[in-house]
Amino acid sequence: MHILKKITPKRKALTNEFKNYLIDSAAGTSFFTPIYTFNELVIAGMPLDVCLKSRLMAAGFGLVINRPYGMFRNWWAAKWKLTTQSSFTKKYAVETAGLAMFQVPISSFMYYVSGASLTEALIAIPSALALGVMLGRPFGIWMDAVRKLSGVEPAIK
Repeated sequence: MHILKKITPKRKALTNEFKNYLIDSAAGTSFFTPIYTFNELVIAGMPLDVCLKSRLMAAGFGLVINRPYGMFRNWWAAKWKLTTQSSFTKKYAVETAGLAMFQVPISSFMYYVSGASLTEALIAIPSALALGVMLGRPFGIWMDAVRKLSGVEPAIK
């Protein structure tokens, strides 16, 4: 019985981390898929097959990237001492900068691999950056809401 007491905390930590992984993955995918589908189809004029490849790739990347981004976001919010009492401007600036650091390189790579033309990519990448600037804080609010609903601690407390 003594060995179970040693194993149980490690198992619980793994279970909690897996839950955090699922929650952050769900938050990222549910927030960005409709927005970037619109950006790629309507704004950048990508063909449907290229957009579908890009979105499928994004969903796959999301499974790899959303939890590390969530962990980064926790650290980033703590580094800048963001709280629910912080000003709107501070929350907006910090969330936007954090999201842009992740989003632009990943979007660029996905467009390249999914077969977007140089012209399409040169329209989609700045559009993605502009969306990131507009959506940094709304995504942070969304991620924290999904976390709270799922019993996971939000980044901004």
